[in-house]
Amino acid sequence: MGVTRNRGVNYEKFIEHFQGKTRKLETFERCSFVLAVFVFLGSVFCCFCEEVAMVSVPLGFEISGFDRSRIWVSQNGVFAFGFLENCSKEDEVDSFLVGIRYNLGDNEVVNVPVWTVGGGLRVSMNSTIRLSRDGRLILEDNPSGVIVWSSDTSSLGIRKASLLNNGNLVLVGIEDNVLWQSFNSPTSTLLPGQSLHFPQTLRAPSKKSISSYYSFVIRHSGELALVWENNVTYWSNHVNLLGSFKEAIFDGNGLLGLIDISNKTVWSISSKDFDEPSLTLRRLKMDSDGNLRIYSWNHVLHEWKVGWQAVENQCDVFGSCGLYSLCGLNSTGAVCDCLYQDSVNWGSGLSTVDSGSSGCKKMVDLGNCKMNTSMMVMRQTFLYGLYPPQDVDIMLSEKACKEYCSNDTNCIAATSKNDGSGICTIKRTSFITGYGNPSVSATSFLKVCLVPLAVSARGTNPDVTAKPISTSRGGDSKNFTAAIALIVSVTASGFVAIEMFVFWFMYRRRKLKAHIRIPFGKDAQMNAHYNSLIRLSFEEIKGDNI
Repeated sequence: MGVTRNRGVNYEKFIEHFQGKTRKLETFERCSFVLAVFVFLGSVFCCFCEEVAMVSVPLGFEISGFDRSRIWVSQNGVFAFGFLENCSKEDEVDSFLVGIRYNLGDNEVVNVPVWTVGGGLRVSMNSTIRLSRDGRLILEDNPSGVIVWSSDTSSLGIRKASLLNNGNLVLVGIEDNVLWQSFNSPTSTLLPGQSLHFPQTLRAPSKKSISSYYSFVIRHSGELALVWENNVTYWSNHVNLLGSFKEAIFDGNGLLGLIDISNKTVWSISSKDFDEPSLTLRRLKMDSDGNLRIYSWNHVLHEWKVGWQAVENQCDVFGSCGLYSLCGLNSTGAVCDCLYQDSVNWGSGLSTVDSGSSGCKKMVDLGNCKMNTSMMVMRQTFLYGLYPPQDVDIMLSEKACKEYCSNDTNCIAATSKNDGSGICTIKRTSFITGYGNPSVSATSFLKVCLVPLAVSARGTNPDVTAKPISTSRGGDSKNFTAAIALIVSVTASGFVAIEMFVFWFMYRRRKLKAHIRIPFGKDAQMNAHYNSLIRLSFEEIKGDNI
């Protein structure tokens, strides 16, 4: 019995020992698996905090532009950090952004950036993003070693960096206290839980430079506004809370709210899918077309959907179509067309709104016109100048507005409002843009060089009338072709008529000469008393006498 009891005790100890080993082995295998996954993803160290789930990397961690597939992913897999493959075709091939993006699939369209180093700073492939030994997150251009951007945190005691599940990149100290975070330096996007404080801004991404013309700002008064070049406001929430507002915050339910110092929401807007439980991913984005939008992720359709935008009519965004262009609307939304007929893209209809690069020709220098200038009349169209803002308002009738601009050598274009105000806006800059549609109560005049062909077709009328942008992309081309056919037909008919007149005139002239050479016609034969002097040659007289 004793032996049995001893064997039982030994068996129980063996079982406990085996279970302990098994638990340690399973723990080791799990950790090894996790470690292997993150080594594959480009991390060199990983650990898990029980209270705040995150993936951390130690000092010395780096990612090279030569290995852009090596990314650093948040624990929930939703966000990724590294070199971003979203450069436009217009950019150089060796040009990349570095930052945080969504990690929702293989499609670049859905993996949109939410934060970029340096606000959209572009670097070459031969660059490295590194958490340096002194605690700075730095972007370095190799092999020169030039630091093109730094978090400037060398004296804060940084021990590691963490990419949180909410998309916030944080630099953490010894006691896991956050000493620097990307949420405090937003670029073009606010994620749920992220705030905007004065004087922070959201800057629209640009395809050709570090910053674009458009930004979303929070002013000292608490007013939220969309501005162009810091001097033109084309949308705002018209709120004045001077000295009593705290922040603007975007939450996960799809609401953008303005909070006062007592944490009370004093103004808010929400997405049309507000508080819908099936939608877990949202973002507030300042887009490159100058509009502010709330996007929601549809996991069924696997795409981003717009739930709200600040400016409903895209043509109301200042400079929406860029220089020398007009913005119009059709069934698909906003479309751009060139300002005047001599442009390379006239009638083609730009398919997308591309601010700053419409593809239209620069306006002709009016001082080099071979003939005089004329005024192009553009009904239901509003024009305005971009650079510099030299628009001048005066009180004139529509006819007087056109004449004033025509006689002013410095005037490039003018717009007369038909809303009863009598305002005539004179533009003294060649950097012109505008918008047109049937609801616009204004007529604009654009000074252009007088075209000889147009003069002959119009007679003495020096004015050209231009139609507003058509909602049908083929309409302008058909009308232009019909006009050319009509001109050719009228010209050909004129030539035929002139030829017939010349033929008739020469025929009559020959006939008249024949009558002069032969004086004995019908009258001489029928009238015996017809008398006339006759000139006879010497041969004729000599013949009669023989």
